[in-house]
Amino acid sequence: MIRKNKIMTAISIGAVLIMSALLVYTSAEANIFKSRALSGIPGLPAGCQYEEISTAAQLYALSANTDSAAMSKNYVLMNDIDLGAYQWEPIGYSAANDETGVIPFTGAFDGRGHTISNIKRDFGIAPNGWVRGFFGTIGAGGVVRNTTFVGRMQGNSWVGGLFATNNGIVEDCLIDINVYGPGGNAFCVGIHNNGITRNVVLLGKTETDGATSKGLFGTSSGTATGIYADADEVLTPNYTGAGTPVADDGTRIYSHANMMLASTYTALSTEKWTIADELYPVLKTLPTA
Repeated sequence: MIRKNKIMTAISIGAVLIMSALLVYTSAEANIFKSRALSGIPGLPAGCQYEEISTAAQLYALSANTDSAAMSKNYVLMNDIDLGAYQWEPIGYSAANDETGVIPFTGAFDGRGHTISNIKRDFGIAPNGWVRGFFGTIGAGGVVRNTTFVGRMQGNSWVGGLFATNNGIVEDCLIDINVYGPGGNAFCVGIHNNGITRNVVLLGKTETDGATSKGLFGTSSGTATGIYADADEVLTPNYTGAGTPVADDGTRIYSHANMMLASTYTALSTEKWTIADELYPVLKTLPTA
């Protein structure tokens, strides 16, 4: 049966097409950002100041960062990042249990089509394992886009793949993060979607122990459009899973057979995605110069 090996095949195809546009910056100081204005690049505001992320150490510098100034800056990935050497903490602090205060991420995080792989965190270690994701809180005005996320998130309960809370915008992302909440409440995309989530491909599993809540989201008072989840992968029929689960109406969770049809992905732009029959869509690498 065709499964995720289709992603790697499509990535290889896309890499050949965009290799001439790929710029890799190597920093002499692994955890020091290089700041520059990225002007005239499609999809980025003219003259917008971005911090370049080229290494795992630089990306990890944002992990559990409680500096509100750092959380309001804009970041761009210059290449693929492997986080295999790190235990991840969320970007944008999200309060839970006995923790107090929220320091949301209110900047822009633009992966430019690159992949963050080997994301891993057992949130049962320390601090506590509640209300977590790759991002904690994406604040109003915060944007996460053009990134593939691959890995595994584990916590006591209330675990999201990409975010705990989204009050901003998440768009054009592929999320292949397996989410495990042994105490219950595991959600593919995130726990609370209060903002906008659009044009997202979902391949990560939701896993819990016993009769507990699973879904694409825990709750969603915002909008969720252009969502494509493989039913055979996400292992939940629910659009939202917290409280009384709300089953998806067939516009977000698709059969594997339909996920292998290019015609399924009507909301995805071919300027950002490589889309073909018998393959999951993959993000194209976008220019950074």
